[in-house]
Amino acid sequence: MKTRPRRDGYLYGYGLPAFTEGVVTADPGLKGKAGFTYQATASSGAVGSPPTTPVEAALPWVSSKQLIWAAAHSVAEEKVADAGNSNPADDVALVQDALEKVMGVAPGDPHGVFEAETQQLYDRFRKEKLGYSGAEATGVPGTQSLVELGRRSELFNVRAGSTPALVLPWIDMNQVVWAATHSVQEQEAQPAGSASAKVDVALVQEGLEKVMHTVVADPTGIFEQATQSLYDDFRRTVLHFAEGDATGIPGEASLKELGQRSGLFQVRFGSTPAGGPTSGTGVDMSGEISPKEVTFNRHVSGGTLEEWITQGCSAAGVPANSNWIRGFKTAAAREASGNPNVCNLWDSNAITPHGFSEVHDFGDGQRRSGPPRKINGALAPFQCSRGIVQLIPQSFASQHVPGTSVNIYDPVASIAAAIGCLRNNHGVAADGSNLASKVQQFDPNRPSRGWAC
Repeated sequence: MKTRPRRDGYLYGYGLPAFTEGVVTADPGLKGKAGFTYQATASSGAVGSPPTTPVEAALPWVSSKQLIWAAAHSVAEEKVADAGNSNPADDVALVQDALEKVMGVAPGDPHGVFEAETQQLYDRFRKEKLGYSGAEATGVPGTQSLVELGRRSELFNVRAGSTPALVLPWIDMNQVVWAATHSVQEQEAQPAGSASAKVDVALVQEGLEKVMHTVVADPTGIFEQATQSLYDDFRRTVLHFAEGDATGIPGEASLKELGQRSGLFQVRFGSTPAGGPTSGTGVDMSGEISPKEVTFNRHVSGGTLEEWITQGCSAAGVPANSNWIRGFKTAAAREASGNPNVCNLWDSNAITPHGFSEVHDFGDGQRRSGPPRKINGALAPFQCSRGIVQLIPQSFASQHVPGTSVNIYDPVASIAAAIGCLRNNHGVAADGSNLASKVQQFDPNRPSRGWAC
């Protein structure tokens, strides 16, 4: 407990409740005042003083940050943490003692190490004693549940504190996205240099194993179907994402959650294996890209067709006037019924040319008849026409506009690339004044007719 001299410059004042039985005080300024009895030491126990209540022994303090750190790190990392003020072992031991007292079950050894049995018992405490459910009942200890454990066990109080100074490795969001949308063969063919996604994928797999209490199938470092399925389970059962958000390639929010809950990595954005510079969300700043850099992630960000067209025009450097808006509304309705996630699986483009591999696709597969159905990461031919105006990946890559997404299902990126194609390959003016006359598919006054980029 911190004490200061009575006349310390940092002391601004203090107050005493006006108890009906009176107050014993050591403040000389209160001598003779009604309701106060002055003694040199308020708890001196001098003859004639009111009896004092014995002070309970202060409970030790547990650092919530220390516990969170220990729960998010491996046993090996906990054991090598500095033995100074940042050592979490004492705090972990108190929590284990508290769990044993409250739950009637002792966590397994080693004492002072937050291992799997301690995690499972802590999860039980949240579910059975606090009534937590879902994501709130799993993962690293939260401050609220920790405070409640200390109160119920009467073994400790909770403060914030500091964490051991161990730095988590970084994984590259774009590397993981690339791996999740490319074949096993393409991933295995990556060089072992700095652009390889294998190291990042291996950390993601370790994180899934730790959080989901299971083992990811080999090969380690390859984002194959088993890893995709487990990642979907993580989003669905741990994060409680809705159906559309619980499938597809890893997103930024879920990947950061996995890193935090597993305590194995942090998430940053860098370059894709092919080396194209990116801005941070799968957005490539270099213009034309390699077809193998294209990703096939489901578009879930919302927006209206007119908003996408306006943004696509802006990205492509043309005015968002009625010529472009009317033309793209017409083409989008004819090509994809306005659905930015359509993947055509039946026409002549639906092949995998030499030098490419099938890709894990998360769009809506359109067959010759019937409504589109989610592909949910199944392999699809590389060259399928995709997106709001049905570009093939090679055309999307060749006309890619700097500053837009490398995801072919992103409607803004797809529209911007299509504008480049219309201008460069079909001679459409910058103001779109001759769009309807140059390309029939964009003319609302003529019948539908396929177009090629």
